[in-house]
Amino acid sequence: MSAPEHDAQLYRIIFETANEGIWVVDANERTWLVNPKVTELLGYDEEEMLGRSPFAFMEEADLETAAMHFERLRQGVSQKFDLPLLRKNGTTISTSISTSPLINEDGRYIGGLAMLTDLTDRLEAEEALRHSERTLRTTFDNEPDCVKLVARNGSLLDMNAAGLSMIEAGSLDEVRGRSIVELIAPEHRDAYRDLHERVFRGEHCTLQFDLIGLKGTRRSMETTAAPLPDDSGEIVAHLAVTRDVTARRELEEQLRQAQKMESLGRIAGGVAHDFNNLLTAIIGYGEAIERRGGDAASDAQEILRAADRAGDLVRQLLAFSRRQILEQRVLDLNVVIRDAVQMLRRTLGEHIDVVAALDDDIRPVRADPGQLQQVVVNLAVNARDAMPNGGVLTFETRNVLVGDDGPLPAGGYVQLIVADTGAGMTEDVLEHAFEPFFTTKGAGEGTGLGLATVHGIVSQSGGTVVVESTPELGTSFKVYLPASDEPVTVDDEPMPASSPERDACETVLLVEDEEVVRGLVREILERDGYTVVEAANPEQALAASKDDPSIDLLVTDVVMPRMSGPEIARALSVAREDLKVLYMSGYSDAIVVKQGLLEPGTAFIQKPFRAQELTEKVRTLLER
Repeated sequence: MSAPEHDAQLYRIIFETANEGIWVVDANERTWLVNPKVTELLGYDEEEMLGRSPFAFMEEADLETAAMHFERLRQGVSQKFDLPLLRKNGTTISTSISTSPLINEDGRYIGGLAMLTDLTDRLEAEEALRHSERTLRTTFDNEPDCVKLVARNGSLLDMNAAGLSMIEAGSLDEVRGRSIVELIAPEHRDAYRDLHERVFRGEHCTLQFDLIGLKGTRRSMETTAAPLPDDSGEIVAHLAVTRDVTARRELEEQLRQAQKMESLGRIAGGVAHDFNNLLTAIIGYGEAIERRGGDAASDAQEILRAADRAGDLVRQLLAFSRRQILEQRVLDLNVVIRDAVQMLRRTLGEHIDVVAALDDDIRPVRADPGQLQQVVVNLAVNARDAMPNGGVLTFETRNVLVGDDGPLPAGGYVQLIVADTGAGMTEDVLEHAFEPFFTTKGAGEGTGLGLATVHGIVSQSGGTVVVESTPELGTSFKVYLPASDEPVTVDDEPMPASSPERDACETVLLVEDEEVVRGLVREILERDGYTVVEAANPEQALAASKDDPSIDLLVTDVVMPRMSGPEIARALSVAREDLKVLYMSGYSDAIVVKQGLLEPGTAFIQKPFRAQELTEKVRTLLER
């Protein structure tokens, strides 16, 4: 094979196997040659392309640009440019085109040669890179925590929008290059400098510190910092994610406060029994001194007033810690609502229209009427605050059946709907609506316990609360309470007053382990003419009952060592089915409830009490 033949064959192999498209046009801009790569890129057969103008493979919008390039090519200028080409299927392909003029031996332009490179992969990679950068930047900018880059010298390189808000900066330009340490509370600056140095030694670190913003606002922060290396592995920046934990710190403080209150409640409940025993004695003997008259009477009155205040203090402590007696009864919810609405119409203000739509056939519920009224009032106050410019507050009751997929065990319930036309709540607020201490009100305007209390009361009554809300349209609270098959409890008719001429002749068994209270109660009852048999403990009470079968009334403390008052009463009732019982207690917490003292027909007197309260209770029981 001769050299020319060899070269021609070599050129043909290169032409056909080249990884780039080779496109040759003649002087009239007609396609003369295309290699397989061109037909592969554009999807045409070679025969379909030969003789056609390259303009036929371009979009109309690119024809003017292509004509300019061809003109320069005819002038003998080599070029390189990017231009999209039309494929046979109607899609476009991005290409990089390098053109060279073809000149004959006479120096005349006889055509042009173009080398086509498919830019799809490169453009996709570039777009992927841009997308990645946009994603990272979007993530950076929209991260709810502060994200920042800090240079080795401690100056700020970059910070996202959340961080700028935390430090009270209007823009990054306002703080870029500024030392971060300047924003740290003075007492935490040394710890922050130490963290910064450790990060540049390659450590990952965490730190809690206080930040002081540009406008002076102090916040509690928690930061996690890590080294940021470059491609060579050299640490070039300190990358930190910093979270504002002010609210968490406040919540922790509120929790500690709540735990203190709970401890106070336990202490109050524990000492209430002994304290109220002492107050009972103080009040009783103070009354005795007052009855004697003379110069000491006025002093006794002061003692009694002080004792009353002490009793009120105990009750306040118990109420404060929510350890007061729960007096559940079967009631008509409509009655509670009507009473509350009557009061609310006077107190909410004329700008709130209160509407009651109550089902006349509502079923009874078992609950504490006072607590239910508290539920209604709390929800009403919440609605009022959501309607500062006025609106409609609606109370609605209805009977409902809850299925297996409901918010409560399947069964019959009474539903109370409290709806307002106020500002409504967003989804994030709804998520925390019933959490203790959560509030959307300003500082000093709310404790965040109103809805938590509502939820607690309803839950204690065996129900639940569901809330629905739409911003700008209002909020609806749906309270579910188990329906009761029992009849509504009717208050006992008041007993006629005891006749002052009537002589007391009954026998009372008095069981009290506190000697001073036992002596006082005995003295009060004996002064009214009763025969009193004393017992300092349950064993003495049982023995006295056997020795004296004429006992008409048992007056007993509730909580005593070895045997409670109700247990003593049950033991004595075996032989005396008609035995009447009056319970006394200095406790006002769940212990009393567990003893079943609030069941209908149970007589109970709370220590401390006055002599007249005791004698009226005793007389009422014995005259039944």
